[in-house]
Amino acid sequence: MNAQEYMDKHEDSVYAEIFAKMSARIGLQLKDIQLVKTGKTWEWPFYRYEWTEEEEADFKKWLIEYIYKHRKKLGCVYSKTIITSIVVPMFLLNYSWRYKEEKNDKK
Repeated sequence: MNAQEYMDKHEDSVYAEIFAKMSARIGLQLKDIQLVKTGKTWEWPFYRYEWTEEEEADFKKWLIEYIYKHRKKLGCVYSKTIITSIVVPMFLLNYSWRYKEEKNDKK
């Protein structure tokens, strides 16, 4: 099952937009991302794709503002400080792409 199909069936549009934005940061659409079947559930393939620390930091800034703007729809009653220091870091811990390995050209 691809991520777009899953989002269409199971998730609110706010969550779909978050994952779509995260996927776009690495040049993919949700329909391009195949979820991983584990037993009866589907898991996000965070380890299959990569981005730089800078790309993640830029996404993090966007995500903080997005969650804060849509906090009522998300059922989030937290302040921007809590969103910044706890909610977004936990999201990234669970769903962020892995970091690209730096190429060491020095010999």
